[in-house]
Amino acid sequence: MGNNISLKEAFLEKYPKYGIILRMYEEANECTAEWSELSKLRLIRFTEYMGERVSPNSARQYAAKLKAVLNRYSDESRLSFDFASILTLKEQVSVNTFLDEVEIRRMSEVEVTNDTERLIRDQFLLGCVTGARHSDFSQLTPENIDGGWMSYVSQKTKVYVEIPVSPILRRMIKEISPALSDRTVSDVYFNDTIRRLAEKAGITAKTRCFKAGKNITGRKCDLIASHTARRSCASNLAARGVSEIWIKKILGHTRGTTDRYICLEGRRMPKEAKDYFLSFK
Repeated sequence: MGNNISLKEAFLEKYPKYGIILRMYEEANECTAEWSELSKLRLIRFTEYMGERVSPNSARQYAAKLKAVLNRYSDESRLSFDFASILTLKEQVSVNTFLDEVEIRRMSEVEVTNDTERLIRDQFLLGCVTGARHSDFSQLTPENIDGGWMSYVSQKTKVYVEIPVSPILRRMIKEISPALSDRTVSDVYFNDTIRRLAEKAGITAKTRCFKAGKNITGRKCDLIASHTARRSCASNLAARGVSEIWIKKILGHTRGTTDRYICLEGRRMPKEAKDYFLSFK
């Protein structure tokens, strides 16, 4: 390159909080992230590697970030192949799996062997009993609780969310769970660990889903990830008969127009919704 900045420095200068993207590139290719090492094949391996470890949405975002850096330094890097098309991942319609209420309780009872496993298990449970995104439930602390309600502002949508505090959450507070310490781990490590704990909990029934344009059949424990927690909350609320408008409110979604004309106060949610949050002991 015409200047002395390395690929790693260039990437972290623009995205200092996303070192995981470089790590996945290096793990996929078993080499360091250097301008001289970039190739069409290595970028393809990188996208395939992400597809096996993170959600399609995360993979698209990660690929787009690397593409933005390569675009920024395109004159200096002088790449001879079309990296933009490789790193432009198409949005795929997905049919994913979720944990039912019995399986969530199994996860709450699974034995952990160290503090990191406890952190990941309890953060996953937080997602199941709050409906929060991984980026939100990984940063919840006791300060988010006022009386019998937990509230937060979604990082992604800036929507204010308010939900009842479940007994399992009260237990986490009492036991000083690391899940409420604003500590995070990488997506890849989180997903690998939660799959291992799900297997240990006996969540191994054969299931089928459709992801990245392919039908996938396997054990449920092998098909879950961090976002499964949020999806489980939404699916279980729907199974209890909670209306879609309330599920959108609870999850902090912003899509759609009808709800703009309807004022919903979190603490007035219907009984069937409150009962879901309060059912996990």
